Parts: sequence; C-alpha cells; structure tokens
Amino acid sequence: MPNVIDVQPMHATTRKAAAALAKNEVIAARFQKLALDWLLHDPRNFRPALASELANGPLWARAAQARGEIVSAFQPTRNASLRLRTVARRLADTCEIAEGPLSGDPARDAPVLEARRFVTKFDRVNFDTAARKALRFSRLHGQMQADRDAAELCPPQTVAASEGGAWEKIVSIAGVRKVGREFDNCLASSTRSNSYVAMLRRGAAQFWVLRDIDGAGLIVAMATTGKDPTFSEVKGPRNVSVSRDHPDLCLLAAALGLRPREPAPRLSAVDFLLRELISAAAPDISARTPDAGLTRIEHAALALLDPAQLRVGRRRLS
Repeated sequence: MPNVIDVQPMHATTRKAAAALAKNEVIAARFQKLALDWLLHDPRNFRPALASELANGPLWARAAQARGEIVSAFQPTRNASLRLRTVARRLADTCEIAEGPLSGDPARDAPVLEARRFVTKFDRVNFDTAARKALRFSRLHGQMQADRDAAELCPPQTVAASEGGAWEKIVSIAGVRKVGREFDNCLASSTRSNSYVAMLRRGAAQFWVLRDIDGAGLIVAMATTGKDPTFSEVKGPRNVSVSRDHPDLCLLAAALGLRPREPAPRLSAVDFLLRELISAAAPDISARTPDAGLTRIEHAALALLDPAQLRVGRRRLS
C-alpha cells in the first residue's frame, strides 16, 4: 500500500462515483469503501509526490521520505475513474431490480429475488465480485427496460392517406424513440419521464407517423386529447415545418374528429413558389416573431410563410 500524502482526493473520487447510488445510502457507503481499497491496490493510480507537495504536506510525509520511503500523490488513471462510475451505475441498476415488486410469476420474479439476495450480502463481497455481478444485473435491467418500453400503451390504429400512404399510430415508448431516430429529432432521446412519453402514458396525447407506399416516414404529428383536441406539433424529417393544411393531415384530423382549421387564403402561383422556396431555405424562420429583430427581407419571408399576411410582407418589401 502506498504512502499517500493526501487521501482527500481519493475520497472525493469515490464519493463522486457513488453519487449514482444516492437512492441507497447503505450500498453507496459500502461501495465507497470497496472503491477506495481497489484504487489503493493499483499502483498506476499514484505518482511520486512533488517537492512542493512534500514541503507543504504533513510532517509524517517528510519523515517517511527521510527514511528513504516513497511518498505518493493520488493521480487516478482515466480508466480507473471510468470503471468506478460504470460499476456504480450498474449497481444502481441492480438496486432498482431488487426494489421492484414481485408478480407471482416465478420466471419473472427470479431476477428480483436474486438481486435482493446480492444487495443483502453486499457487505461480504470485494470490488471485483461486485463489478462482475453488477454487470450481469445491469444487462438484465436493460432487457427489462426494453420489454417495458416495447409494451403497447394504446391500441394500434391505421388511417388511410393519399397516394397509397397511411398514418400509423405510435403505441409504445420504444416506437416513439424509433420514429425520433428515423426523423432525426428530439423524440429519439425520450425517456420514461420525458414530457412526450408522460403524455403518451397517461393518454393526454397521440403520436402518429405518415408513411408513403414504400414505408418511408414523411410526417410525425402529435395530437392532444381532451376537451379541445388539436395537433400541437407537426414536423417532417429533421424538424422541417409542415403546413397544418396538408391534405394528409386533414384526413387524419377528420378520422380523429379533431376540430378543422379554417381554410387559408388561396395563393397565387408566384406566392406559393416563394413560400415553398423560403420554407426550404429557412425552415426555422416561422418560429420567429416580428419582435425578434428581423430584417426587412426576413419580415417579408415570415409574411410569405403565413398566407394571411402576404399583403403585409409585400408592403414591408416596398
């Protein structure tokens, strides 16, 4: 065991890793002791103390140096710090399994009971044993989470769309994430506590994806439920804006009984072309307001994206 001139950085490192176990103080405290012992037994986590450190350090350190002993300073390797955080996170997964309810099904309850036994005897294991068993339980935890996320939260439903396409209802948390990855938007990182997922779980919102005849995703829409249901978000791939008057969106609205929108003013061919070009070139401009310091051209662009303000946009350009 090395003569460590200052053990406080070691305690800080193990305490930081144990933060993942904050919900279980007993396991967190035991983990810190195991982690400290594991760090001390790996010489790669230490270097010879500098002269300045010895000069400002405790008397025993200078006395040990005078006797020819090596005095070390803690400097963990990158792999050591990463391993501590990883094992702590896996132990947190293990504790979550152990705290789960029993279903009465022996096959489903077996991992829960095994995790409970491991947690109960955690004070008898060393760091390497804890790491090995925590890895196994963490993998089980991941599979259990995947099974829960794949469970249907509402019945599947399909609504016919134009040109052989169809709207498909997203019925699970896993389905929300899959569509998010496909469309390259924030749905991809949805968690069980995420606002979108929370709305899906309690039935406050429906999520739909429009696919063409070949199955490619074209539009993803979120429709709120309740007293006055409506489409709260409608986006294309990579969050490209989609008109609320899109024909296929109107078909879905009719099928769901959503309140129809008032028809927009008819555009001339030139106005329609300008609106489409601006929307493609600057898809985020429609989210900005006239108070956001827009240039004269941007004011006109914003007006062209809203057919009701075409006259305003033309006046600002002149």
